[in-house]
Amino acid sequence: MSNIEPFLEKANKRIDSRVVGLISVHAETVVLANLIAKNDYLYKIQYLSVEDFAFNEHQIVFRFLQDTIPIKEVGIANIASLFNEDYDLKDVGGKAKWMGLLISSSGEIMTPCARLVKDLSDKRKLNDILKEKIQEIQSGRDDISVPDVLEDINQQSLALSHSHSSFKIKKFVDVTQEMIEDLDKVDEIYPTGLDKIDKTMDGGLKAGCSYCIAAKPKAGKTMIKSTIAGNLRKRDDKFLFIACEMGSKSINKRIIGAEIGRSPKAFKSEKNNPQFASKLVSTITDDKQSMYYVDAPRVSLKNLELIVNKAVYQYGIKGFILDYLQLVTGSEKGVMIAQHQENVAQTIAELSKKHNIWSLYSAQINRSGEVRNGDGIIMAVDWIYELHQIEKKYETDPSEIWLEHIATRETEPMNIGSEENPAFRIAKTGTHMEEIDESETVWR
Repeated sequence: MSNIEPFLEKANKRIDSRVVGLISVHAETVVLANLIAKNDYLYKIQYLSVEDFAFNEHQIVFRFLQDTIPIKEVGIANIASLFNEDYDLKDVGGKAKWMGLLISSSGEIMTPCARLVKDLSDKRKLNDILKEKIQEIQSGRDDISVPDVLEDINQQSLALSHSHSSFKIKKFVDVTQEMIEDLDKVDEIYPTGLDKIDKTMDGGLKAGCSYCIAAKPKAGKTMIKSTIAGNLRKRDDKFLFIACEMGSKSINKRIIGAEIGRSPKAFKSEKNNPQFASKLVSTITDDKQSMYYVDAPRVSLKNLELIVNKAVYQYGIKGFILDYLQLVTGSEKGVMIAQHQENVAQTIAELSKKHNIWSLYSAQINRSGEVRNGDGIIMAVDWIYELHQIEKKYETDPSEIWLEHIATRETEPMNIGSEENPAFRIAKTGTHMEEIDESETVWR
């Protein structure tokens, strides 16, 4: 007796329990039957692959349909011809019964069955991943650590989730209708708290968009991002700060220092001061749990995706700050650095659109004054500016900053200040950037 025959009998009885374990013979049969009855259905289920079918017999039939339908029409007679020595279907068992099931199933709706086939296939794959990891854990091997197991599960699960992505072809009228509906929607805008920057963004960080600040090393990339982070925290806008260079504690010292008017050094020099301790505690009691951190030195691109996905689904973030792009690792073998960094920028842009969140990151400028491997970055972002720190005339002068427009999408191109009239200065506490009022006498 074939191992498929007991399942066929259950499917023939049309009982409710058509899913046996992680297999549905009925769903697979309905998909195949509909493809045979109407070959055009093949192009509606391009997300299915041969491996998604649980039974070897069904895989053979589906592979035959994939190979043959694009060339010529396929009918039930073609399937009957598969029962020969060339196709290992001699022992399928209950040939007439199975063929009859195919014919009778063609009248049932295919789409939900195709989705069920895909869902069960992915569940079987996930089940295999977890079973393998459980066996590794139970093996008692000393070289297997929990972080390694979790990392492997994360990467394999991410690869599995990518198989669900699909491209939908839309009609012109459908896109136009979506545009008409969008007119009534209010854009989700999150002001950075720096008015001169917000002006170039049409109000602030916009959901679904990605932003980049490029600068030379030690020019103030992290400073401007931590300033924006502190302003967002005051507004109780939920976001994530991905710290790849400076740790979360160092970033937090700047943000808290800006709030209480102390330099980061005060956390050491005033640690025994009761008033300082009181102000420090007040930042915790007033916190609305809107800002989240993750320390991610040498984070891989795959793990960056996992981090953002988790922060969106588990914490409901509306955006994220990455410090900074060139520190994201995980390029595939043979991929050039420029291509990898383009992949990072493109992935960030896709995450922003997928979750309808904003993203802000920095990129490093090389010695020749260009964004390191920057062509792909410029193509991916909606807004990119270069940060310039003006050379001090005297050591006691405050550091001054202006931002030069590189490229923007859907916003007016304009510089933010200039070398003669800088837009920002670093506060005396060294914790954040302050806007320079145009009416002020600038330190020159």
